[in-house]
Amino acid sequence: MENNNVNNTTTPYTDNSSSETEGSVLNLKWIFTTILATWPWFVASMTIAYAIAFLYLRYTTPVYQVGNEILVQDKSSNSTVSQEAQILSELGYGKNSSDNINNVMRSFKKNELMREVVTKLRLNVRYYEYGRFKTTEFYGTNPFILQASSTVLDSVDISYSYIIVFEKDGSFKYKSGGTDKFENGKLDKELNLPFGTVTLTKTGYPIHYGAEYEVSIIDPIAAARGFHSAVRLERPDKMDNSVHIYATDVLPQRGIDIVNTLVSVYMVANVEEKNKQAENVIQFINDRIDSVEFELGEVEEGIERFKKDYNFTAPETQSELLFSKTNQFFIELSELEVRLELIKALEANVRKAARDHELVPTTLFIDNESLNAVLSAYNSLLAERERKGATLNDEAPQIIAIDKELDRTRILIENNLASIKEGLGVRIKELKEKTGQVDQQIRQVPLKERLYLEKARQQEIKQQLYLLLLKKREETAVTKAATTANVTVLNEARNMGAISPNAGKIKNRALLIGFLIPMIFFSVRRLLNNKIIAKSDIEANSDIPILAEIGHYKEGESQVAVKRNSNTALSEQFRALRTNLQFLLPRAEDKTILLTSSMSGEGKSFAAINLAMTFAISGNKVVLIEFDLRKPKISKHLGIDKSTGISGYVIGQYGLDDIIIPSGIDDNLFVIPSGHIPPNPAEMMMMSKVDDMFARLQQEFDYIIVDTAPAGLVTDAVLLNRFANTCLYIVRQGYTFKQQIQLANDLKRTGRIPKINFVINDVLYNRGYSYGYGYGYGYGYGYGYGYGYGYGYGYGEHGSGYYQREKTFMDKLRGRFKGLVKSKRKNK
Repeated sequence: MENNNVNNTTTPYTDNSSSETEGSVLNLKWIFTTILATWPWFVASMTIAYAIAFLYLRYTTPVYQVGNEILVQDKSSNSTVSQEAQILSELGYGKNSSDNINNVMRSFKKNELMREVVTKLRLNVRYYEYGRFKTTEFYGTNPFILQASSTVLDSVDISYSYIIVFEKDGSFKYKSGGTDKFENGKLDKELNLPFGTVTLTKTGYPIHYGAEYEVSIIDPIAAARGFHSAVRLERPDKMDNSVHIYATDVLPQRGIDIVNTLVSVYMVANVEEKNKQAENVIQFINDRIDSVEFELGEVEEGIERFKKDYNFTAPETQSELLFSKTNQFFIELSELEVRLELIKALEANVRKAARDHELVPTTLFIDNESLNAVLSAYNSLLAERERKGATLNDEAPQIIAIDKELDRTRILIENNLASIKEGLGVRIKELKEKTGQVDQQIRQVPLKERLYLEKARQQEIKQQLYLLLLKKREETAVTKAATTANVTVLNEARNMGAISPNAGKIKNRALLIGFLIPMIFFSVRRLLNNKIIAKSDIEANSDIPILAEIGHYKEGESQVAVKRNSNTALSEQFRALRTNLQFLLPRAEDKTILLTSSMSGEGKSFAAINLAMTFAISGNKVVLIEFDLRKPKISKHLGIDKSTGISGYVIGQYGLDDIIIPSGIDDNLFVIPSGHIPPNPAEMMMMSKVDDMFARLQQEFDYIIVDTAPAGLVTDAVLLNRFANTCLYIVRQGYTFKQQIQLANDLKRTGRIPKINFVINDVLYNRGYSYGYGYGYGYGYGYGYGYGYGYGYGYGEHGSGYYQREKTFMDKLRGRFKGLVKSKRKNK
């Protein structure tokens, strides 16, 4: 019998199927159908995740951010910077705006300032109340306060913790955090604790009697270090001098107080440092005034003695003219000599300050920006050394580093002073040369007048120096009286809201995680699953066409799902299969359809019965042959006596007309039962009487449907394929193994069954199948015997009737839910 080849366009089969299968697992269609099929899992997972997030937010203490804004004053912004100042700026001593602001920001981060804040706000004493699930910290609202002298609280060098339980009568019991034994105490009565004597006093806030409170006394340095790490400074705009100070804290009011107090402490320290420098300048000026006053007195006494000894009254008119002529030279020379004297005095002061670690007076009276910059840097370093020296010894690495920087700065000061002295010396020499010519004329003046003019010149120099020192002392005193900090508060600290935990982000992430957990679970389960779940599992592993997908069906004991005038989804699916087969078999003589599968239980007999019924109700005369001679099921499903059948016909016991029996379900459908189970089914199928039977059936029937044994177990399907125009290879969703698809590929590739097509059976929507149906069917199939004739095969018995699908957890859950609903209705 000639077979027809059918050209079908399908996905090409390649050996590299695993990557294609993995790539198709998480396609959008599969995700969508999986969510619809298993939505209770997603709802439960997302609900649990959201509940966990809610509990986390409920019992997690939020962290708040507070901040203020300050303006750094920059007095040097309009100054003309010399070349020397630019060089010093590159070395880190410049006074440009950016460096000034950076220095202020670094000053705010000094541990010494935060320690002062801790002392002022008494932040090293902290109060807590224990709840059932959460511990609450107090700040400003604590119902009691631990009072002790500043000396006691500031001298704590290790941390102490005490649990306190108050009673209504004003007493309380307490214990150390490391012990279980309680001691007794009384409010407003002194307690002798290891670090000193303290008193517990009630505040205006209510005490929860019987509740456990905790008071912790912390080392101020450790407390300052902890709060210091929570403070940060930012400069939002590099073009202006504003600086933002931020602090994070679980108690926003404490954060506000820390920021405000930190600014206040800095401003006080800045003013004190400026005043100390001004005091050093005044002291230096006073010392110089005393010295110059003494020297001026000696000069004036010398002039008086000269006048008395020589009876000298006044110089001649010519001498006065000469003196007037050189007066401008004397004035300039005296100013230069005054500056030179000041530089020499400053040199001596620098050497002494370096030896004794004292501040160097700022040179308010020396107009040299480079020198002022270096002196300011030196004094800042010295002030920092003094602060750190209060808690560190001279061998500490921080002190050593500062000392090295001080030496480097001192050398820069000495170099600046030497440069200034050299410049002054050159100018003084020039002036002396100019006055030399006048000196020649003065020498011609009588001796008395010449001596007088020289003494008068010395007097003028001392007077100029004396007046300059008086003026600078007054200026310095005025400056000290008007000293202000170099920062101004633009905006007081305020609470900027909670920054952690981010409730919205945590809830969204919880929902996402709740969604991903079941999605990952189902994805991994599918990746690890070795059974056919979706159409793509076949397309990725084979180029054999897929003619149809048949849904799940379970309706009593009947295996006839297709009936006349039925319009169920399952009926429509079999009609679609019939249509595809009619296109596949266009010629009248193409009428034999063989059904096989890989193993028992895949629904081959069910498909054969209903396919035959589909052709019959369309007006075709159909015969259904039960050629599974090893374990026949069709006759049992249709309630037909199988004793008169194929095996009896082959051995000549019956004629062909005897074994063609009406199906009893449709007038156009006839059945040829298997007969008694023979010992040699394969040999029986090779007999000539089987050929005669098919030849006659071809003449009498429009379609011949042949149900045969699974091709994965025996060769019956291959032997009968000589009569078939096409073969339907049944695979069952969630039952057929993926590797069994290779059996169908081999049957086609080797030519044993060349015209083969897949039919996917038992498709369930809730398995994440690409096209789900709300219908399905159930059937039973199985083999459970062996022969002693050399075949030696046998496969498990699943029982008669329709098979029961393996229940999933969700099936059991739904069943339990339905049972509860029914029981409640009965109780009502």
